[in-house]
Amino acid sequence: GIQGRRRQLLRVDQQQHRDLLGNTVDASLQAFDARGLLAWFAAAAAGIVLLKAGDATLATFSAPATFVVAFAGYRLLASGRRRAWSAGTDSL
Repeated sequence: GIQGRRRQLLRVDQQQHRDLLGNTVDASLQAFDARGLLAWFAAAAAGIVLLKAGDATLATFSAPATFVVAFAGYRLLASGRRRAWSAGTDSL
């Protein structure tokens, strides 16, 4: 029946995963990157503020400013992470 077919598909999917990635799964990988989310939310907020500021000139720059804030924010947050790694701490 349907349940048997689902189990069969699940086994096929698991086997393909093993074939592609090997039998090891890195449990240390996080589902999301908090630094990336923080940079994205800050950039989205900056873009929305510029878009809704009321001035057409500022609204024109909302998309490029969103990109610049996201890029710069992620780079700054990632550089702090690299410094912590080079210092040998797991604080970040």
